[in-house]
This record gives sequence, structure tokens and C-alpha cells, in this order.
Amino acid sequence: MRPSLLLPLCMALLCLACAARSVKEAALETLEREVEMTAEIHRQLRAQARLVTDPVLLDYVNEIGQRIVRPTEPQPFIYRFSVLQSRDLNAFTIGGGYVYISSAVLAQVDDVAELAAVLAHEIAHVRARHTAKAQQNQGLAMLASLAALAGGHSSSSQGINVSMQIKHTRKAETEADREGIEYMFRSGYSPDGMIRFFQRALAASRRAGRGARPYLFTHPALSDRIADVRADIIRLDTPPGLVSQDARLAGMQARLARSHLAGGTGRQARASFERGVSDPYLVRARRKSEDGDLARADEILAHAQELQPWDPRIVLARATLSERRGDLKRAKLQLQRAFEIDPRMPLVQYRLGSIHTRLGNHSRAVFYLEQAAIGFNVGSSGQRQAQLAIEQLSTAKLIRSR
Repeated sequence: MRPSLLLPLCMALLCLACAARSVKEAALETLEREVEMTAEIHRQLRAQARLVTDPVLLDYVNEIGQRIVRPTEPQPFIYRFSVLQSRDLNAFTIGGGYVYISSAVLAQVDDVAELAAVLAHEIAHVRARHTAKAQQNQGLAMLASLAALAGGHSSSSQGINVSMQIKHTRKAETEADREGIEYMFRSGYSPDGMIRFFQRALAASRRAGRGARPYLFTHPALSDRIADVRADIIRLDTPPGLVSQDARLAGMQARLARSHLAGGTGRQARASFERGVSDPYLVRARRKSEDGDLARADEILAHAQELQPWDPRIVLARATLSERRGDLKRAKLQLQRAFEIDPRMPLVQYRLGSIHTRLGNHSRAVFYLEQAAIGFNVGSSGQRQAQLAIEQLSTAKLIRSR
């Protein structure tokens, strides 16, 4: 190459590199603004709207949602799944990883594939960043207006009010349907659930007539989309054996019915146990642990657990021993058992979040840490530690997307 041409070429390449970096930096800045704005909208919604707060129900929905998200990684967002108390079939996302379904969705689905379909569709909207990119790249301006709306004071209607403002284009809806089917297939759920749920929503809209429910306002042309989804499923040629049924769903729906009577909290009587029976075993196990005999300490606690299976202190002590022995998976199972005994113990939630963090399950970790942050006393060191851990995980997720 002639020397006279070398300098202009180098300068042109440098300009292209700078332009590419500027585009990337602008995209990252937009992404960071989306994360910031959606976090604020979610905070306002949580303060103003009526949300189901029963940790067991939320854990169930979150588990299904995270199973669908997993094959779509890497993503810049930590996904959060919330349940709004509403009799209307409704689901929406504000972007940034925040997905909302109404309690009616959980109550009315016939199988877990229907529930997975609703979540998969909204996850597809999040991953494509349809909300932030909406209205000819004015999506962030719309998010700002949603934040203002969510910050209003009309309480229980806020979730529906926000969802009504999010009107995706037909192209975006079609994309979310198609991607949602792919996500269901890849996560092991039968995509036929999307057809069944759309049919359920269509029947609800016909019964409602002009007073169509919110889901139909934000998700138009259901009859056409049902036909499109059928064609997409045939195109995919999905294998047999994909999940449609989950034995836990009926129990969750019954719990939801009871939860409504408790204002969505799911508060139930705690299982009883006799401290006088457990205490001597806990003391003996602690002494063995202090002497370094962790195996014998666990044997003592295992016997105590047979006698008092509903004493969460025993399970927590066993989880601590498992952590000391480096068996994090076993510690996770024991902490999960403690969560089942009493899902409203913030210490258990915090420790579950910490274990999932160490195991690399960051989205699951954030779920439990957020439950702990709500459960700890306001301003307490436990709440501050949980909030700091959430911030660190969310920031790390965003940084890894760069």
C-alpha cells in the first residue's frame, strides 16, 4: 500500500472504531436508564398497588419464570415476577426484568403450561426491550410518564392503570408470541399452553363485551394470534414429553383463595413444636460443633428433626453445619425446608439468598433477598445487608452485559 494512503485509511478506521464505541456507550446508557426507571416504577407500584405478598405463591411463580429465563441468558436484567390482586386476566411488563401477572391468571389457568405461556410472552417483551424501544424510540419517555403514573395515589388500580398505558404494536406482540413459544420449548413447557390461555382470554373478552378486561386492551387480536401460534408450534415440530401438568398448581390455587381472605399475605397458623424437646439436642449439637465434630453434631440434629420436624431452628442449625462442611447444595435444601416450615422468616430468606448467590443462581438469590429486605425491620442491619446484596447482584448483571 502506498504510504500516502496509509494515514487516511488509519484515520478512517479510527473514526469507525470511535463511532462504534459511541453507539455501544449510548446503548449502554439507555440500558442503564431503563434499569433505573423501571426500578422506580416497580418501587411505586409496590407501594401503591395491591400485591400478593405470600412468599410461597411468589416463590412458585418466580421458580417457573426463572426456569423460562434460564435458556435465554445472557441478559442484562435480573427478573422479578409480581402478582397483582385483581379479578381481571392481565399480564404486562414495564421492561427492566419486571413482569406482572394478575392473581386471576394464577387462579384460572388449568395447567402450568398456561401460566408458563403468560410469563414466557412477557419475558420475550423484556428481552426484546419492546417497552423501552416503543413509540419510535420514545420508550424511555413513556417509562418516565409511567413512573409518574405509578407514583399517584389511586392505590389498587395502579397496576391496571400502568398496564393500560403499555400498548405494544402488532409486530411486537407477534414477536413476543413467537419468542415465547421458543422459550417454553427450550425450558421444557408445552407451548400448547399459549393457545389454551389465549382461548381463555378470548372467552373472557366475549363474556365481557364492551367492558373487555385489561389483558385484551394490551394484547389485541387474540383470535388471529391463536392461529399464528398454532402455525408456529407446527413449524417447531415440538417433541413429546414437554410439561403441561404440575401437581403443585392446585395447592397453590387453593392457597391463593385462602390468601385473598388474608389480604394477599398468605398468613397461616404456624406449625407447632415443643421447644423443651428440641433444646437439649440443640445444646448437644452446638457443643459437638464447637469441638469440631461436625458429623456427630449433624447426627444429633437429624434425630432431633425426626422428633420435632416443624422446629425451624433445627433445620437452620443443620444448614449451618452443611455450610461449614462446604456442602452448599445440601445447605440450600435444608434452608428450603426451613422456608417451607415458615416462609416469613427474614433470616431464612436472607440465608437462602446468600446460598443461591454462592451457587451462582443470582436471579433466585435476588428473589429471596428482596423477601428478606421486606421482612426485616426498617433500617435494621439485616435489611441494609439484604439491600446491598441485591444492588451488587443487579449491578454485576448489568456490567456483565457490556
